Amino acid sequence: MLANILSICASIAAVICYISYIRQIVRGFSIPNPATIFIWFSVGILNALTYNTIVSKDIWKSLIFFTTSGLLCILFFYSLFRGKFAKFERIELTAIIMAVGIGIFWKTTGNAIVSNLLLQVIYIISFIPVLVGLHRGKLKEKSFAWIVAVIAYVFATMAILLKFDGNWLSLVPPILTGIMGNGSVALFIFLKRKKALM
Repeated sequence: MLANILSICASIAAVICYISYIRQIVRGFSIPNPATIFIWFSVGILNALTYNTIVSKDIWKSLIFFTTSGLLCILFFYSLFRGKFAKFERIELTAIIMAVGIGIFWKTTGNAIVSNLLLQVIYIISFIPVLVGLHRGKLKEKSFAWIVAVIAYVFATMAILLKFDGNWLSLVPPILTGIMGNGSVALFIFLKRKKALM
């Protein structure tokens, strides 16, 4: 029961994250990276489906991934129609090509485990353009949404651990991409702001 409540809290935190992020875009405080949003949008559904297979179709463990897939759809189309994207670079195109390749791999082999693990590599790669864009000053971000995303995935990880069945692969996506990926952006923004104040 507590695990299910934590799963719901994770999804609520994800909704708060995306609402605040879209507000940041509207106000001009954030300029999303096009490849990152496109990758998260296009790969998100595949990630949710393969992850759901890994956790034996336990919707409570998968809820955060289905929630974020829907929210990414909204974010992607909002950013696309509002023209709120930075320019594509080589690393983004490489990540997109890899995402297509993994989608084909999953469809041809049916191997959800390998596909999901490969998707986590793409997710980690997709954070690189954000970090590079922030470093070069091409992107603007506020840390709030990224911190709330980390909190959402901490809730999701806690829910998985409370219902842990020995499947260590179920911990990879929320910890690697959810906590570490989003956390790397939040930390970079914090350190950049701290350096600017010195």
